[in-house]
Amino acid sequence: PAMLLASTCAHELSHQRGITSEQQSNFLAVLACTRCDDANYNYAGWMLGYIHLGNALYRVDPDAWQQIRDSLPDEIVLDLRYNSAYWAQYKGLTATVTQSLNDKMIKSYGDELGTQSYGAVVDLLVNYAPAADFRRPARGCPAPRWRRRPETRRGRSRRGQRASRASR
Repeated sequence: PAMLLASTCAHELSHQRGITSEQQSNFLAVLACTRCDDANYNYAGWMLGYIHLGNALYRVDPDAWQQIRDSLPDEIVLDLRYNSAYWAQYKGLTATVTQSLNDKMIKSYGDELGTQSYGAVVDLLVNYAPAADFRRPARGCPAPRWRRRPETRRGRSRRGQRASRASR
């Protein structure tokens, strides 16, 4: 789904950088996206983290999960419903065979959890969260285009500074 495209890109880029573990790639995707100042990446990171943490919470305490779910804004609930509907269309024999092949491939890389390692990111997020400052953007992460402003000094843009220096 489009709402997770940015975090999926971050996940796959971590594989490209040599991280083979699915749980570590998911963790790095959440971390990179939530620390990014780009609104799309930030939202995708929070949603990816919420989905994994929410699924884990639901398995142990459905009432607590429901209480949190009820507190979410309608727009986020709609995105989560769309995500569920998107993945529901892939249920059936083809999904079962594909998941089995993916599980075997991940295990062949030495990850004993196989496809369960995608959800094992919860352990990393829970252990990291107390020390995390998820609100601080990572250095080098660009701002969304609509938020970028030219660098200024005393109210003038850099172009204006050069023009004013040239006229002296």
